Amino acid sequence: MKIVLFIDSLTSGGAQRQMLVLSNLLCERGYDITIITYHPHDFYRSLLDERIKYIYVTEARNVLQRIPSIFRVLFRLEPDVVISYLDVPNIIACICKLLGLKYKLIVSERNTTQNLSNRERIKFLLYRKADVIIPNSYTQSEVINKYYPCYKSKIITITNCADLDYFVPNNVLKKEQNTILCVGRVTPQKNLIRFIEAVSMARIMGVNVTVKWFGRKDEGYFEECKQAVNKYGLSDHFLFYDASQDIRSEYQRAGVFCLPSLYEGFPNVVGEAMCCGLPVLCSDVCDNHILVTNGDNGLLFNPYNVDEIRDALVNFFKLTPEEKMKMSYRSRARAVELLDKNVFIQKYINAIGL
Repeated sequence: MKIVLFIDSLTSGGAQRQMLVLSNLLCERGYDITIITYHPHDFYRSLLDERIKYIYVTEARNVLQRIPSIFRVLFRLEPDVVISYLDVPNIIACICKLLGLKYKLIVSERNTTQNLSNRERIKFLLYRKADVIIPNSYTQSEVINKYYPCYKSKIITITNCADLDYFVPNNVLKKEQNTILCVGRVTPQKNLIRFIEAVSMARIMGVNVTVKWFGRKDEGYFEECKQAVNKYGLSDHFLFYDASQDIRSEYQRAGVFCLPSLYEGFPNVVGEAMCCGLPVLCSDVCDNHILVTNGDNGLLFNPYNVDEIRDALVNFFKLTPEEKMKMSYRSRARAVELLDKNVFIQKYINAIGL
């Protein structure tokens, strides 16, 4: 069976990470896999199974050429199944099918809809051409059911998985107990300005912490974040790094993981951190409560309330080493329970269903 996985690029995002995992797992199970992208970023390309074919459609970088050039590639490949990731690829895959191409179409929803913008409305209208809609969070499944109940029979919720054999605790590495690790794109969604203020307040209260933030940067917002860091005198204690392919060692060294986002899907990075035995401090939004039980393997907070974010930081660092260690064990145990890649791939194989 020929399956095409279609996404904008192989850059260092959560959707790209999950598509990489899915493509490798499908390839291991004997499917003929081709990945199509139209932007040149190839952060994850080296991690693809060597049997997977990769097509970068150069002319599709031009917005006006994007649909016809992708159409031509899909026409030539004649796939049995197309699995698209992210809004624009989902829209293009639907339009190509509307224009006459014949394949089973599985569209993957990777975030939680905050408002029905015109693009969102167009996308959901085009989902009439999709055979299966796979949100990666129960929250997004509920949103779609609320606004588009006609799609209820098409929806299959498949939450993210993680490689439990790769993302593991490492007791040999020296722990940076006062380091808060954050991984994610520097965007307003990730709520950095409030988080930076909360870190400043926690330090004033005597919590001697340093934040290490890894991820791509939206330049305009990144400048705002740097200004906030300087405003609160945190230039030596709130550090930004580019996305790293060796992020596992950062998980293994850090004292705690934090994701202060305003909204999420089913956050990939929280799962990876839990696999590595990190307690997690995160916003109580969307599906985060499924991963993190307040007081058990981490702490939850209201991301709009700077005082609550500060309190989560202060309360965590007040814990004894024994209490932190219990949280660490519970994080790993919960990851094993929720993030098994064998369960994940079987759900996708069932959705493919050919």
